[in-house]
Amino acid sequence: SDNKLRRERHYILTKLLQQTSPIINKGNVAECGCWRGLSSYQIASNLSKMNFSQIYYIFDSFEGLSEFDEEDKNQKSTINEEKRRKEFACSLDLVKDNLKEFDFIDYKKGWIPERFDEISHMKFSFVHIDVDMYQPIRDSLEFFYPRMVPDGIIVLDDYGYLNFPGAKIAVDEFLNDKKDFFLSLPSGSAFIMKKN
Repeated sequence: SDNKLRRERHYILTKLLQQTSPIINKGNVAECGCWRGLSSYQIASNLSKMNFSQIYYIFDSFEGLSEFDEEDKNQKSTINEEKRRKEFACSLDLVKDNLKEFDFIDYKKGWIPERFDEISHMKFSFVHIDVDMYQPIRDSLEFFYPRMVPDGIIVLDDYGYLNFPGAKIAVDEFLNDKKDFFLSLPSGSAFIMKKN
């Protein structure tokens, strides 16, 4: 699909990634949720231009969205949860084919957070969280936030997206006792910049 808000979110994603240029090689890059790999391609293309020398990790179930928690249910909506979950399924092979020109990507297939332990010793300069649902967003923030290098950025794709209310709840709860720079944007996305 193509619409104004989606274009704005992708524009902001690129600009925030470029903002990390001075520190990009002080840590790795990660994305939680990639669907067909559009944002992944955007990130990887820009990393190539930034002389990125670390690893770009992509975490996804490649089976669609996780289960709906109570926080994820929009009381005004009558969506079919199972149908919505499967809408976001895409095979790992297709995503790999879409991103075949990049040799610095490591794919981690599985439900978040089951594969995070494999990289628990690493630091990160940029993280894109686009998993829509309350619990995997909380799990992603709890894992990556303490591993961010100073001035590292976490982009939250679904923060203001009304169809996924759990996204905002997860972020607001997590940030309740944090003092880092946080900004929500009219496009529906938001970001955190980790303080020194």
